[in-house]
Amino acid sequence: MRFYMAEKEAFDELGACETLGDVVRIGFNRVDFKDKNGDWYECYDITESKWVIGYKRNASAGEDKHVKLPIDIEIDQFETALDRDEDQYTIVSVEELVRDEE
Repeated sequence: MRFYMAEKEAFDELGACETLGDVVRIGFNRVDFKDKNGDWYECYDITESKWVIGYKRNASAGEDKHVKLPIDIEIDQFETALDRDEDQYTIVSVEELVRDEE
């Protein structure tokens, strides 16, 4: 029952997240993040209280796959998705908020 309550609380907090750092800080097993350029990252942790540690998917040859992303990247709250892998780990997918330039 404790696990269920902790997970419910995490999902409730997810609805209030505004930045990538907010989502990663909750402590899900993995956060998949899509930036405004269409690149995908698997994010796991926060370091130095200002960077999200990530792993860039489909990085080209010679490109560093391990990255540090700023924690204050705004996310599109309407593009948040939840999934579970074969081991029943919770994966949250979020996308960077793209504002229309007027």
